[in-house]
Amino acid sequence: MDTRLLDYYNRELAYLRELGGEFAQQFPKVAARLRLNESGPPDPYVERLLEGFSFLTARVQLKMDAEFPRFTQALLDAVYPGYIAPLPSMAIVRFAPMLNEGSLAQGWRLPAGTALRARPAASEQTACEFRTAHDLTLWPLELTDATVTGAPSWLPRGAFAARQDVRGALRIRLKARGGAKLSQLPLDRLTFHLAGPERDALHLLELIAAHALGVVCHDPAQPPRWLHTLDADAIVHEGFDPAQAILPDDGRSFHGYRLLREYFAFPARFLFFSIGGLRAALARATGDEFELTVLFDRHDAALEAAVSAKHLALNCTPAVNLFARRADRIPLQPGAREHHVVVDRSRPLDYEVYAVQRLASEQRDDGQSREFRPFHASIASDDGNHGAYYTVRREPRLVSTQARASGTRTGYVGSETYVSLVDSQCAPYDETMRYLAADTLCTNRDLVLLQPPGDANTFTLRVSAPVESIVAIRGPSRPRPPIADAQTAWRLIRHLGLARHTLTDLDDDEGAHALRELLGLHADPADAAMRRQIDGVLRVAFSPVFRRLPTAGPLMFGRGVQVDVTVDDHAFSGDSPFLLGAVLEQFFARHVSINAFAECVLTSAQRGTLARWPARIGRRPAI
Repeated sequence: MDTRLLDYYNRELAYLRELGGEFAQQFPKVAARLRLNESGPPDPYVERLLEGFSFLTARVQLKMDAEFPRFTQALLDAVYPGYIAPLPSMAIVRFAPMLNEGSLAQGWRLPAGTALRARPAASEQTACEFRTAHDLTLWPLELTDATVTGAPSWLPRGAFAARQDVRGALRIRLKARGGAKLSQLPLDRLTFHLAGPERDALHLLELIAAHALGVVCHDPAQPPRWLHTLDADAIVHEGFDPAQAILPDDGRSFHGYRLLREYFAFPARFLFFSIGGLRAALARATGDEFELTVLFDRHDAALEAAVSAKHLALNCTPAVNLFARRADRIPLQPGAREHHVVVDRSRPLDYEVYAVQRLASEQRDDGQSREFRPFHASIASDDGNHGAYYTVRREPRLVSTQARASGTRTGYVGSETYVSLVDSQCAPYDETMRYLAADTLCTNRDLVLLQPPGDANTFTLRVSAPVESIVAIRGPSRPRPPIADAQTAWRLIRHLGLARHTLTDLDDDEGAHALRELLGLHADPADAAMRRQIDGVLRVAFSPVFRRLPTAGPLMFGRGVQVDVTVDDHAFSGDSPFLLGAVLEQFFARHVSINAFAECVLTSAQRGTLARWPARIGRRPAI
């Protein structure tokens, strides 16, 4: 039962008693007929009558409160459906390929969306299901060593244009296994995950993404017998492309908001980088080992003492506890206005509906199937007058008396989903039907929190592949309820208005305040570390710029906006703020109009300029 009912009841009863006393004082004759006096109703029957009326009005107040989420959920469902859905658990999984398997010589591709099944937790029967977020190609390669050093002394003169600026390097040694020849591998891009402790990983990411001068692919010998140089743009910070999204996107949502949701839910999903252009380099390889040396314009002594092969990992991808499943049939009761969507009635607490993807019914008279479309997503473009629609309402799951007394199994409650069948006027759909069939995207609710930590959390593939084992090396993260509850829904809707303003409309203080408020909507209120990071955004300055665009061909100039973000390093408790800056850079780049560009600069109040990104429209360089 909703605990607000008792509060509303007491408030209504107190109001009636107070009002009854005032009424008796002003109209004593009428009040006498109601058995009321200035001190309250002396008649116990009148007292019971007032209590019953208070109970009824408290319930009416609850129903009125329930109408507010109906409106805000419908509005957000039309433009940003992810905000009314629960946030599923996420993890970083590492695949251990069978290195002696010959099929790896051509690369074994596991596309994004590959299904993984976790081993059931102790005393549980349901296995958690995950889906990968990145395309992954397995190669017969083993990462044998990784070190951060000073400037390489063996770097030949003229081998690299910016040789005089080199102050440090990251050396990654890899070895071919299973008899594979490096020169014959069709390998052009290799992706790494920064698998070390979070602090080291964030600082190493800053070094790689903001201070790289280039990459040298070479023989491990000193001096190398062969080498091939690559420009700094061969390094790509992975995780920002829409094709690499962890959370689903149907095209209605602003990609920048999705990036914010993923960052505050699971920052490790952005701890990936790749190095491209390797095919031409490896064609010169003569042995079974090679090194990738990433050259930097600065040296980090702390990382030099800490980084080892354990700080980098191959064959990793983010994965999310989100999968498609047909829900149990929903029997339709005569006169019912809402219908509860339950994924599995035998184990209802092991599943939570993320989204309803398709809804259909079977008619009572002819047995024909009738498909219902989402009302707020399709009614405006329904030229054919489809006439059959559904609306979705989500509410927190009610906790049973036993669970309130002894606690839930993990502390996470989750939500329940209800659908209403309506016509084109949003009136109840009145055709006779026997049941509904729903295709859903769902999660395993809080079941992932019962999984064993570390290497004991193993997965199996649903398809055949040359893989020995799959383990979670980070996570799973804790699932979170929808952020669009009654307290934050209007704040979310208000921020939708940011899209109609140009960034240069805001001054420095307004920009920082608006950004902190926006970030706060996406962060977990219980996460003190993230709250400190948000408070550490000191200044956001927007200024229009007009400059030459760095493109090949004719001389071109363009208009854009420069975004200067200043942060307090101390608010990050020793971690690097670069990752937050990288996410904000992508957010602002997606916010500008299609014919403009955004150029983001991240500055630390303590260390000065940390990073300056090139002009971008979305993820594309400005043209």
